[in-house]
Amino acid sequence: MSLPSIVRRPAVALAVLALTMGLVAWRFGPPSPRGDRAPPDRFSAARATAALETVVGTTPHPTGSAAHRAVRERLEAHLRGLGLAPTRQRAARCNRFAVCADLINVVAELPGSSDRAILLATHYDSVPASPGAADDGAGVAALLEVARALRRDVDRSRSVILLFSDGEELGLLGARAFVDEHPAMDRVDVVLNLEARGVRGPSMMFETAGPSARLAPYLRTLPRAVTSSLMDAVYQQLPNDTDFSVFRDAGKPGFNFAFLRGFSRYHTPEDDLAHLDRGSLQHHGDNVLTLTRALLAAPLSPEDEAGDAVWFELLGWLWWYPATWAVPLAGLAAALVLGAMARAASREPRFFLRYSRGLGALLATSLLTLGLGVGVALLLYARVDGLAPEHAAAGFGAAGVVLGSVAVGAAVLRKTTGGCGPRAATTAGWSLWALFGALSSTTLPAASHLFVIPTLLAGAIALATTSCAASTRIHAMLGPQVLAAILWGEALLGLRDVFNLAGVLAVGPMLGLWFATSAGHWVEEMRRGANDAEATTDTGASKGARRLGFAAFTGTAALVVAAALQPAADAADPQRMSIAYYQAGDTAQWWVDASFGAVPDSVREAGKLGAPSASPHPFLAFTRAATGATKTVGLSPPRVEVVAVDDTRVRLRARSQRGAHLIAVMVPPSVPLPRARVDGVDVQPFALADSPLFPGFRSVASTSSPADGVAFDLILGAAPPTSLLVMDVTFDLPGSAAPLTSARGARGLPSQNGDASVVVSRVSLEPKPD
Repeated sequence: MSLPSIVRRPAVALAVLALTMGLVAWRFGPPSPRGDRAPPDRFSAARATAALETVVGTTPHPTGSAAHRAVRERLEAHLRGLGLAPTRQRAARCNRFAVCADLINVVAELPGSSDRAILLATHYDSVPASPGAADDGAGVAALLEVARALRRDVDRSRSVILLFSDGEELGLLGARAFVDEHPAMDRVDVVLNLEARGVRGPSMMFETAGPSARLAPYLRTLPRAVTSSLMDAVYQQLPNDTDFSVFRDAGKPGFNFAFLRGFSRYHTPEDDLAHLDRGSLQHHGDNVLTLTRALLAAPLSPEDEAGDAVWFELLGWLWWYPATWAVPLAGLAAALVLGAMARAASREPRFFLRYSRGLGALLATSLLTLGLGVGVALLLYARVDGLAPEHAAAGFGAAGVVLGSVAVGAAVLRKTTGGCGPRAATTAGWSLWALFGALSSTTLPAASHLFVIPTLLAGAIALATTSCAASTRIHAMLGPQVLAAILWGEALLGLRDVFNLAGVLAVGPMLGLWFATSAGHWVEEMRRGANDAEATTDTGASKGARRLGFAAFTGTAALVVAAALQPAADAADPQRMSIAYYQAGDTAQWWVDASFGAVPDSVREAGKLGAPSASPHPFLAFTRAATGATKTVGLSPPRVEVVAVDDTRVRLRARSQRGAHLIAVMVPPSVPLPRARVDGVDVQPFALADSPLFPGFRSVASTSSPADGVAFDLILGAAPPTSLLVMDVTFDLPGSAAPLTSARGARGLPSQNGDASVVVSRVSLEPKPD
């Protein structure tokens, strides 16, 4: 005995959706890593991992540190072992916070038959808190393995330049130095950059530079493309930057790759070899090696087609068309749907009344599922701060939104579309998609394919099946439903990777849109006597459907409650939490930064922490809570030699007695400081306008710690002050931090600059009495 249509057709639609999304999720993951016995002309994650372990190591290596110098030496040795001749580009640069650094970019070249070049770029510095196995050790290892494979290619139409930049984490400083000063920059035709903002996930091509219609055809060569014009468009609106931004702003076309999952470990001690996904490393290398060879075989030239493109991939097959086609394609999709609507109206009495009923039901479904997604996301966001963090309860939240959206959509459509009929409901759903396609094609063409491509297929099928039986027409629409689920599923996974918790918010509206594509599966057939009629509902099946609906709503409530009760952080999704010891003279404080959330009560109690306050300095952790004055542990303050003081100038040399990685000079607000020099480099001082400890002070700093100290030359706008402050920072903690670090436990990880010891010393500028 077969199931009645009231159960059978929705079950078919849901089963198709579930299978499609499972396939999309599998396809959106990275490939399996290749072993060390992979063919020598192929990329091997095993060989790249060996290079990563040898070159990058297991300790943090920020610019200017001894560990950073060791990484550079091992990198150069590895390049020489590949038969290359690495060179160093030395430069001095300062970032917008007036932190200056001596930089050394490492550059190597695989010569080609012409002097034109492809630039492969990554950075080899890390943040102080992280070993940087993914960011950007994976990029370093990938380029080394790519270089090994490319050396086997005997005929290269152009040179391949490898840039391992310095100071990216300080503000893209090495890339800026390469663009401004390196002679090879003029030879570069295209740039491929590798980054990471997590420790796993697919290597996504998320940003292009230059007219994308020139670039999109090359993406077809990628063996496992994960990219779309929507990713590119979204990223362009974000404040984030990588080294690629510098090359983009210099007018160089190119491609930017990164993997983004595992954000909770990004810039923390767990960005290490143990947590780096070797499949992500494999995907990185496959992308760069394949794309480089494609660019060598068919060089990018200025004469190629200009303009932007819309591109997307369907389970690995890359499709693209010029962005100027977006509006005509949207118009064609709308015309097909209108044509199907006209033919349906000619065959079905009171069609537009039924159509209006179906359209209203679908709009209500979309709004309710959107509200559910927003509500659950806000519930989770209440436990954290900002769009970026991963959340330990995100899985429960997403499952609740999925189950609740299905229950809401099914209930609304079953209750509000009586007598509507599958033909009118289907037409209403796809006309809604045609409308969104028209709007997106004019406002955001890069995303228009999400609506336009499925609607084109649906409109063509609707016209072709007008005369067919109801069941044939309904099931014929499974094709565009699958297409829509693939496109939107990949977009949803991309949103999850980029915005993390925002992916939970997006589940609701996506399912609301999916209901519009599958509306014909959910509504009752018209009563006997109408043109399409078959029998009506089955009473037993209706009762069964109601029971299923009740179970779905109960399950939704349980999942949402579980999401609300589960902690936002756990060992699998740890919270970012850095601890700092601050010492000034005879007093000291403990600071705790709990990024993206509140300081846990256990940590607050262990440190006897008071009220939150703002960051005292931009290169220190953002302080969320601090202790009152406490006993110092007697760390040695920086040693300062005042070289000269005159009416408008102070020259001094500061040296850390603790081997600090960073040293800064701060001038009180009573004296203007329009400019300064740090080790001979001009720098615009940074104003600490909102600092609770140094309000209005101007700061200049250096990440270099030579044995003879750092030279500071302060050019004042008035007579010098009676004193100024000198601060040095080491990225470690004294032993007395044990109660705080123990309370932090495995659920918290230091991030960015990480745990730090800060010592501030007041330096008198008044002349000493004879």
